[in-house]
Amino acid sequence: MLSYIGPGGALSAIGSFLALLAAVFLALLGFVWYPIKRMLRARKLAKADVEGQPRPSDSVSGGPAVSSQERKVEV
Repeated sequence: MLSYIGPGGALSAIGSFLALLAAVFLALLGFVWYPIKRMLRARKLAKADVEGQPRPSDSVSGGPAVSSQERKVEV
């Protein structure tokens, strides 16, 4: 026999189901996206090496790479 769970219970069940679907979708997206991101980055680095440009990973800020010995702190 079926029982009545009311609107609150139904909304909770629907919300839980949608959260489960979103978690599975995001897990699959992350599982697929990470290798694609690595492939694109490898292609970008290979292109920079061929063209003789500095590699994008040479610095964190995107500016010219400066070693710690080249940095001078002025007081």
